[in-house]
Amino acid sequence: MQAKDISAANILIVDDNQANVMLLEDLLEAAQFTNIASLTDPRDVLPLCQEKRPDIILLDIRMPHMSGFEVMEALHEEFQTNCPPIMVLTAQTDLATKTQALALGAIDFLNKP
Repeated sequence: MQAKDISAANILIVDDNQANVMLLEDLLEAAQFTNIASLTDPRDVLPLCQEKRPDIILLDIRMPHMSGFEVMEALHEEFQTNCPPIMVLTAQTDLATKTQALALGAIDFLNKP
């Protein structure tokens, strides 16, 4: 069995701060990832995922129009057990935020500056 090339993973970055998006894109490209999409409007996540399901989503929590929690709820409602894995990247470090993100199915919770 041949191992899958993880650098070909479809990665979706969702953050309302364009500077954060650009930084994550640069870091991922430097690590040789080649299939990176990004959104600054969380309302666009579900339609994009319905069109092409990402292998992983890097998701901010605090965003206008829709929180990351609401994005996670919408994705789980749509995809049920086939929801794309979600890694939360946020500046919120309180226990309640971490607990809620993990309860909604986040695979990991990382703090960002």
